[in-house]
Amino acid sequence: MLQGGENAALLAEFLGKHVLVSRATDANDLQGPWDAVILDVHGARLVGEATLEDRKFMEAPVFFPLLLLVNQQRYASLAPRHWELFDEILLMPVRQADLLGRVRRWVRIRRWTQILESRRSDLEVFSSAMAHELRAPLRAMSALVALVQEALGDGGFPEVKVDLAKIQGLAEQAHQLTQDLLDLARLGKDGVHLEVWPPKVLVEGALISCQEALERSHARVETVGEGPPVLADGVLCRVALSNFIHNAIKFQPPHQTPQLRLVVSSAGLWCRIAVEDNGLGIAPKYLERLFRPFSRFHGSHFPGFGLGLAAAAKATKLMNGRIGATSQVGEGSVFWLELPLAAGEGANP
Repeated sequence: MLQGGENAALLAEFLGKHVLVSRATDANDLQGPWDAVILDVHGARLVGEATLEDRKFMEAPVFFPLLLLVNQQRYASLAPRHWELFDEILLMPVRQADLLGRVRRWVRIRRWTQILESRRSDLEVFSSAMAHELRAPLRAMSALVALVQEALGDGGFPEVKVDLAKIQGLAEQAHQLTQDLLDLARLGKDGVHLEVWPPKVLVEGALISCQEALERSHARVETVGEGPPVLADGVLCRVALSNFIHNAIKFQPPHQTPQLRLVVSSAGLWCRIAVEDNGLGIAPKYLERLFRPFSRFHGSHFPGFGLGLAAAAKATKLMNGRIGATSQVGEGSVFWLELPLAAGEGANP
């Protein structure tokens, strides 16, 4: 998308010796099967920033590179939005070899993102399909066990009844595992909807979703701080914080009342929401593995499959956030996520 002239023709001729080149003349040409687009200021105006942003959004999460060529005069007057929209801004005149090298580099990056997205999609489809297909035989198994238990009635065969109860329990565990795998695979499948949220509202939403568990455990809850607005997805944030809260309730010594403290604070361009508890705690050497799927550190007497924190990590990553934890055995844990502040917001003094 370059303004017509000798320079544009020479550039197209040179690049055409190494890559497939098409010279666009209007905005409709941008919709072709291109791996990169080179524009000058004239071309950017002709196409329009909204069209360029739409093409990038349509390709996401695959990377679609945009390169802008500008002369010295234009370079000094570029607006901040240009630096956000274009992946590289090249000052003219540019050596042909340098331009070719940069084009090839950006196309390689695009190819790798295509491969990674294809593998991610295949893995998601596989895990969803496996979990979905396993649910039917597990439901059938549970139903057959229930029929046999009903047929035995109150009669003899006590050992058989015990074994049937074990089979029923294992089938229910396997069914829950498949459901958890499906939930993890589907997380973010409907897109990520980043909006401006007050952190206090996100905390309140998570507490409401965990209200039944909090009441059942007689947990004591304290909330501290408010913080500036953040850019977040309300559903994904609730997934992450709810997992923190459920873990704080679950991993407790016998007969101890859970005490939770939800703290909102901000520093720099980030807002942190932390869940502090008085639970069993985790040895520091295990912290780096906490957010991996199927990570469990408290033995089999606590229910679950080690997928909750993996879901929290995935939800946080989808929101462009950060996640972490600190803990000491017997002294409780602090699980936190950090979300970027909404545009124009700063840290609390």
